[in-house]
Amino acid sequence: MGTLETYLKNFQDTFDVTTIIDPDVAKIESAIYHDPLIYKYFSKERRQFFTKPQVRFSQKEALNDPFESSVRWKKVSLNGLNAYVSHRANDVIPKLFSNPEYLIERAKEELNENGVVLTPQRNTRIEEWLRSDAGKAYVTQLLPGIKDFMQMATGKIFSHLATNFEALIDDVVGKMGVLSLTERPLNEVMWRRYAGDGTGFVIGFDAQHPFFIKDRDGVPMNVLRKVIYTEQWTENFWRNPYYLFLVKGLGWAPEQEWRMFKDFTECDESRGSDTAAIHLATLTPEIIKSVYFGYSNDVATIEKGISTLAHYGCAPTCYRVNRRNGALEATVIN
Repeated sequence: MGTLETYLKNFQDTFDVTTIIDPDVAKIESAIYHDPLIYKYFSKERRQFFTKPQVRFSQKEALNDPFESSVRWKKVSLNGLNAYVSHRANDVIPKLFSNPEYLIERAKEELNENGVVLTPQRNTRIEEWLRSDAGKAYVTQLLPGIKDFMQMATGKIFSHLATNFEALIDDVVGKMGVLSLTERPLNEVMWRRYAGDGTGFVIGFDAQHPFFIKDRDGVPMNVLRKVIYTEQWTENFWRNPYYLFLVKGLGWAPEQEWRMFKDFTECDESRGSDTAAIHLATLTPEIIKSVYFGYSNDVATIEKGISTLAHYGCAPTCYRVNRRNGALEATVIN
């Protein structure tokens, strides 16, 4: 095994994954959604929901914040990765060069390249000398001279890890879909943006339904994750996998968004292929607790929606949304 290969193996063997996980991971997972209902805005084109209630888990390409999983994110991520690799190199290299077995291997390489084969007796003498005070002092004198090697090896490792890191991220992200939800059903901006300026509808889901709960080591955990709104992009961005999907700019803060992640293989239905594919999860009737029909829906459309949901087995509280005094209000439909 060559010098660089030995160094790479040593680096990988001593790689402590706990040092690269950001404390924000625990903070994000500790933010629990406690309200009884959580909401989803739908456009009028999604009225098939009333016949067969389904929600879409979208690919990263379909997310609305242009900074999510963006080139800017990757650049900051790799800066953080590079800094970590450099720090680890400074820690590993001195330990490596104080290892007699490693130094013997290096000596063998150099001698073999010059046509010299070490006998067992020579191996023993070299090892004894390297373990002696004189040998240790000699190695100490060599350490400043391996700076060029350190830079070369660190660059090699960074290139290797960066390539694998990108592949890992793409692999994880490519298999995972996002369901975007919100805390409030009467957000006028969201009615315009996601519900066709009142032609669509909003569904209120039971936020404590098993659909939003996952068993983790025998403990039921709510899987809804709160979106973080910030303009700050820190160097440890790459250390927190949630940042792939949970960080948006401050301009999106009024949406009060929460998200759920699901592997596409866990969805009930998939249509199309690649980034254009649509992945859907089918909902059971009891999870649907309320329906808000937009202010631009006519009576016939509302009645048909209520009747179709009832046929599916749903018994939600239904509202009609109206504008009054410049604000949205919801009136129960009897």
